[in-house]
Amino acid sequence: MIQELTAWGASSGATHAFLQVEQRNEAAVALYQRLGFTTHHTYLTRVAPH
Repeated sequence: MIQELTAWGASSGATHAFLQVEQRNEAAVALYQRLGFTTHHTYLTRVAPH
């Protein structure tokens, strides 16, 4: 599906594709790496104390 979506985007004029995935989701990270995606940046999610 990702390959189809990126092809559609390219045919519509897109020059970049970005994904957002939790770093701890190792299976997804590995899949996206196999598809040629690399890490652009990371971020931390903060949760307020109760």
